[in-house]
Amino acid sequence: MTSPRSRSLTEDGVSAKTATALRAAMQRLFGGRLTKENLWREAQVSRATMSRATTILTEWDNHIAEHGTTTPGEARLEDS
Repeated sequence: MTSPRSRSLTEDGVSAKTATALRAAMQRLFGGRLTKENLWREAQVSRATMSRATTILTEWDNHIAEHGTTTPGEARLEDS
């Protein structure tokens, strides 16, 4: 039998509200400092909650692998 709690989770493994908060925070942080600590803090969720969002963390890891952890602003400063 499925519990009411498990029915409210998205395929991301967290609630829709949490998934939305994490994705919005991810987009804001892609313009700032790219750390998972900043991600969960920016999304205003706990680290444990973020850790359950495995699909979202895969999106994060893919972005970091493709773009690195340096933001465009930081890259311009390093090139100066």
